[in-house]
Amino acid sequence: MQRAKQTERRADVAVIGGGVIGITTAICLELRGYSTAIYTAKIPFRDEPSPEFATPYAAASIKPASVTMSRQQRALAISQEIFGFLADTGSMGVRQQPHFVLHEEDHSDPEYADTVSGFCRISEIEQYPHRPNANAVFGWRFNAYFAELPVYIARCYALYESLGGVVHERSLTRETCRNLPSDVLVNCAGIGSQEIFDDQRPWMIHVGHQVLVDGLPLIRTDSGDLFSYNYTPHPDAVADGFAGEVYAYPRMDTLVLGGSRLPVALEDDWDGHIPGVSRSVGDVEVPARIVTINDELLDSYTGISIETGNLAGRYGFRPVRDPDGDGVRIERESLDGRPVIHNCGHGGAGVTLSWGSAVKACELVTEVADPAPTPLSVSREFTFARRLATRIRSDYDFGR
Repeated sequence: MQRAKQTERRADVAVIGGGVIGITTAICLELRGYSTAIYTAKIPFRDEPSPEFATPYAAASIKPASVTMSRQQRALAISQEIFGFLADTGSMGVRQQPHFVLHEEDHSDPEYADTVSGFCRISEIEQYPHRPNANAVFGWRFNAYFAELPVYIARCYALYESLGGVVHERSLTRETCRNLPSDVLVNCAGIGSQEIFDDQRPWMIHVGHQVLVDGLPLIRTDSGDLFSYNYTPHPDAVADGFAGEVYAYPRMDTLVLGGSRLPVALEDDWDGHIPGVSRSVGDVEVPARIVTINDELLDSYTGISIETGNLAGRYGFRPVRDPDGDGVRIERESLDGRPVIHNCGHGGAGVTLSWGSAVKACELVTEVADPAPTPLSVSREFTFARRLATRIRSDYDFGR
């Protein structure tokens, strides 16, 4: 990874934040023809994780998520297309797999039914994960793109370096941002942006718990496909304190189980309280349903009991901006007369909306600074970036 050892070179755009939103936006800007530099205190999956740095905790499915965002369906469609392109390369840690959204109460088709690939309602209960004592299961399946996040983030950083991007590893404050050597600032700092930039809209965090399970076979359907799911038991059909959605996502290095979404005010220190029944996994308290319900689902469907694996609990903070209003912040303002483009506040939808958000942020950059696109010079392993650059430079139009 390139590091500034002495004087930092001037860049067209300084990208603040090195999570999935930051690295995706920086790549998009480089492909559009801007010189960029990323400023970040941590590199995901290389530096020690902390709950405040959301990216390493992402389940990393590219599917619709609960978030408020202007023109969200357009952002999702762009992200779906680019993740499909990256999956086709076979080298970026992205694949497509069946994903099930299952409930023990009937639900109407979701708004995204026409956006995702292969959407269909489920029919035979035995073909899908379900609790053994469930009377009925409703829902749908579709083909979801999925990022093996440790691999995907590392490959994104390698691509960024190949494009000429530079990473400066240091923390920033409001004052040090004023001195960054660039014409434009792009704020992708997530929850940390609150300490750097003013925002009139409210922020909060959603605490999410996960259990990582090592030492198990990969979970597969009867036809041999890797699969993932979100499952919501009927609240009257489970023991008191066990109600709520759970999920399972297989990675090559571990099985990721969740979930929870506990709202906490940004100004409050979360005291660790978990509604309902909790369980200690390692030295971390997590909602007990994450283990109990998922174990029921996977044991009955695949014959794999997660209790036979090595379990580790953890929790992270999703930065959520103005959930009842404007939502995700993608807009332009200025700091001491210099343009600032904000791209932050994605909550649990950072991976899902990353490329669509990056395209929108790039459009806002072009309103204040002209790119200078040139033929790309990249290493042989990233020659596909030339085709991606052609697409991003000429065809995408996020619109208003």
